[in-house]
Amino acid sequence: MTFSQLQTGCLRVTLTLMVLALGGCVIHGGTTPAPSSASPEGWSLVWADEFDGAGLPDSTRWDYDVGGQGWGNNELQYYTAGRVENARIEEGLLIIEARREAWLDSMDYTSARLVTRGRADWQYGRLEIRARLPHGRGTWPAIWMLPRDWDLGDGSWPDNGEIDIMEHVGYDPGVIHATVHTKAHNHMDGTQIGRQIEIVDAQSEFHTYALEWMRNISPPTSTTRRTSPTRRGSVIGRSGPTTVPST
Repeated sequence: MTFSQLQTGCLRVTLTLMVLALGGCVIHGGTTPAPSSASPEGWSLVWADEFDGAGLPDSTRWDYDVGGQGWGNNELQYYTAGRVENARIEEGLLIIEARREAWLDSMDYTSARLVTRGRADWQYGRLEIRARLPHGRGTWPAIWMLPRDWDLGDGSWPDNGEIDIMEHVGYDPGVIHATVHTKAHNHMDGTQIGRQIEIVDAQSEFHTYALEWMRNISPPTSTTRRTSPTRRGSVIGRSGPTTVPST
């Protein structure tokens, strides 16, 4: 299955992961999805990582954001690269771990921020990520997408868009957020498009978080069901589509 040819002004996105345990990450896509026994009905698998082996994440699939400048959110951690203390694969899971430790004489916390940028990107499709979230006030695990090319509007955020598949704020346990940001709809103006659902055991059990993204429509909500840690890439229920403005 292939994606449609990219046209000028169309958004292709890369995936970002922050502070969580992942049991599987799969992408289904294509402009004319065909049924597949290994995929949700009507979709064909185009990319996946089941986190086999041990050690650092697969460098052919994942890169890192690195730095400790707050990232626009007053974040206290420094994001490292290629450091098993912060990102590692073990027993079929990708572990992204935040640690309280001195770093570079200026930071008191470290973590990892994994991205598919430069490795893989997609325009339209279905994304499924199975994850268990961390406990603790101050944590902010997220699964989200940013554009590959920052060539719209003023060349920065929010003109070029953002799709948050899953965010969980530690001081509000069990509340899962999914949000779309655009030039016209963003949190700075209080006009972002988002939904919340409650998953009381999100920090103790694995759930599958999914997004179906199609031209002009996408359900800005996380839909989940509990899955066994050994059932990777499980198919989940589908929510009704909601129109998403393109500007």
